[in-house]
Amino acid sequence: MANYDVMIIGAGPAGCTSAIYCARRGLKTLLIEPKEVGGALLYGATIENYPGFESINGIELAEKFKNQVKKLNAEILKEEVKEIIKTKQGFEVVCLKKKFSGKSVIVAQGAKPRQLNLKDESKFIGRGISYCATCDGPLFNGKEVAVIGGGNSAFHYALFLAEICSKVYLIHRSEFRADKILVEKLKKMKNIVFKQPYEVVELTGDRMLSSIKIKSKEEKIEELKVTGLFVSIGQDPNTSFLKNLDLKLTTEGYVSVDQHMVTNVPGMFGAGDITGIGRQVVIAAGQGALAALSAEKYLKH
Repeated sequence: MANYDVMIIGAGPAGCTSAIYCARRGLKTLLIEPKEVGGALLYGATIENYPGFESINGIELAEKFKNQVKKLNAEILKEEVKEIIKTKQGFEVVCLKKKFSGKSVIVAQGAKPRQLNLKDESKFIGRGISYCATCDGPLFNGKEVAVIGGGNSAFHYALFLAEICSKVYLIHRSEFRADKILVEKLKKMKNIVFKQPYEVVELTGDRMLSSIKIKSKEEKIEELKVTGLFVSIGQDPNTSFLKNLDLKLTTEGYVSVDQHMVTNVPGMFGAGDITGIGRQVVIAAGQGALAALSAEKYLKH
């Protein structure tokens, strides 16, 4: 069982930045990710607010992160973490197939898309319902679709889909929270229809989604004939693998950290969307750097 200085859980912007900083300081670093390096970057069509890039595709930025981590010889492992155990020497990370030990841990696993909790939602996942427009949008080329949400992610989804779909309904139950520049950009697009304030109350279809019913605040019901529904209504932190630790969480279930990304568990640090702070690529990267610096300081003392 290899012994690492730092074990980083999650390879999104926060985890990759932590790995870069740790590796540059000569720390033996393990970066563990259950899917692909990039995290939430892989679900963003275009990023326009990351310094140094006026506009860059999320997948392209993720690839740049991955290449930089590799060049610094940080070890990248594609595995799912089941639990983390505190030991006298530090920590033991238990994965599906292997176990790893190390002196410190940075948790940067991010968050998962929140579901609508509607009847038949699970039935239509992959059969009309998606939580990633850039992943599944091309399957609905030329068709009518809907996006649920009022934040930047939902608006990016709608912009992406408007380029390939005949019509895009943007549904939200309250005021839009997206940046003003995004709101104005969507209002200029002829094939985007705003449905606000509305909420989805029913999903219909046989094997595949064929329509949705939405309800206004005045209890008016409308049926939209859409074959694709893209959900972007927030996230829930990926913290299930931390349940065996006496780790302090926020009231919303996110990992509680101080200004230096330090948790209440000695030797453990948090960074990125799992902290519930900001939820922006640049903020996640900054937190990843802070977590790495705090880990280095911890190891020295």
